[in-house]
Amino acid sequence: MSARALLIFLTALLVVFAVYRRSPSHFLRAESGSYLILSHSDAQTRRASEIELVRYSFNGHYTPLAFLAEFRIARLIGTNGKIWRARQIIVLALVAAGVFAFGRFVTGVFGVSASAASATAAALAASVAFQPQMFDFISWPFMILQLLWIGLALLVVSALLRFVAEPAAGRWLWIAAGAAYGSMHVSGLGLVLVGATAIVLGGILFIARRSGSPDFRPNTRLVSAALVAMLSLGAVHSGAMLLLEYGPPSPTPANASLDAARYFLGFFWQFAIAGLTSFLPAAVASTNGPTLAYLWPAGVLLLGALTWALAALAARASVRPDRERLACFVLHAFSISAFCVLALLVVLRLRGVPAEELGDKLGNYTWGPRYVIPLHTTMLGSFAVLVASIGRRAPRAAAVGFSALAITAIVAQAEFQQRAARHLGPAASISHDAAWQLVLAAARECRAQNLPIPDVPLSALAQEFTETTLRSVEPLLRHDLKLRDGEAIEMIPWQEYTAAGRQRYRTVPALKRLERKLGLLPSRKS
Repeated sequence: MSARALLIFLTALLVVFAVYRRSPSHFLRAESGSYLILSHSDAQTRRASEIELVRYSFNGHYTPLAFLAEFRIARLIGTNGKIWRARQIIVLALVAAGVFAFGRFVTGVFGVSASAASATAAALAASVAFQPQMFDFISWPFMILQLLWIGLALLVVSALLRFVAEPAAGRWLWIAAGAAYGSMHVSGLGLVLVGATAIVLGGILFIARRSGSPDFRPNTRLVSAALVAMLSLGAVHSGAMLLLEYGPPSPTPANASLDAARYFLGFFWQFAIAGLTSFLPAAVASTNGPTLAYLWPAGVLLLGALTWALAALAARASVRPDRERLACFVLHAFSISAFCVLALLVVLRLRGVPAEELGDKLGNYTWGPRYVIPLHTTMLGSFAVLVASIGRRAPRAAAVGFSALAITAIVAQAEFQQRAARHLGPAASISHDAAWQLVLAAARECRAQNLPIPDVPLSALAQEFTETTLRSVEPLLRHDLKLRDGEAIEMIPWQEYTAAGRQRYRTVPALKRLERKLGLLPSRKS
């Protein structure tokens, strides 16, 4: 790592840490909690869980290496929220530094002045690292896989850009193809990068053959070889995603109605709007599902416009394949293709949903962090061209404006965290560190007084896994209480405790504090 790259990373780390240092860690949420519980179970359960992670695809994600690594990391870190948060912050800082370096390279291609280039790159990095939804990626450890996917997406588009800038350096071509396929081992969204890279490489072949440029002629076979290798590996991996799905296949009713088509086209438009607004400090709000149905004409218009733009960019670059035109083609083609493939994956996932339910389900994809942040990433190439063009035409205004935008994004994210409970619900602001320490304290106090431990509902911590209770996290509880093998934990149902047991537990103060933190105390009206 060069001294300049190290300085960029350390600066990014300092800013990211300053903004997110107080964010809660939700290590018991959904898959993160499940991995913690299973990884602290007996040896036979751990072994069976690891085999499942290797043998099966989960909701279209066949990423055995990543899942297995996260499973073992969960056993290593356990319930130490500070380490979980530190890990997320470090990886996000790496992503932010990567976006900044990407922005500087793009502005260099477009001849932006040094001061405007730095401000432009900082605005791009801030738009990724400090958009409101990024709070979810810091607090929820399992979202490390999404952050790694973003990093691979940056590597793919940067390598493609460097290849067209230096056609003789064929290594960038293989880095792009390898990173695109490698992303399939991190997330099912790897299909987005494979699809986008394939379209960009196909466009490069078209430009090379139509223009007859001597720069690309020696490498057309290399481009074809990389394209075939990536698509072949991607096809095999896609087959594993489909054929190894965990559990019995669920029946999916056919959905080819005109109403469904309207919803899908309306979603295509609204999905683009959600991606564009994610580049600004904007309110986090869901889309009213039924409104998607009447947006279908806008969806048709957008689909036609993107198709025309992709063809026009390739034709323009083939007429005069200079560095700037090729860069425009790569960045715009990558963004257009990645956006379309991502939207198509959503449509395919919901193809069996009845038309009357489609609006609300599609609307969820226009605001959920795990969807909007990857969507934001797909548009980063086109947005980089836009801000670089502004920086070249108005360097002074860009230097001031983009610096102000970066600062605004940082302040908005810090303010968002102060009010996360209002935006995302009370569970978003609960520190799992504090809650888990109360769980342990209550368990110790109950055991010290020979009282059975109430089976406390933990849905406020598990969130998506709403049926989680203290009994279901018993392996983790036993581990952190340091109980001997075979030592019993006596529990009573939560309903029994709430019906007649609260008075009996007056000498267990930690239990009441836990109830208050999880929102389990009865309201005064009741």
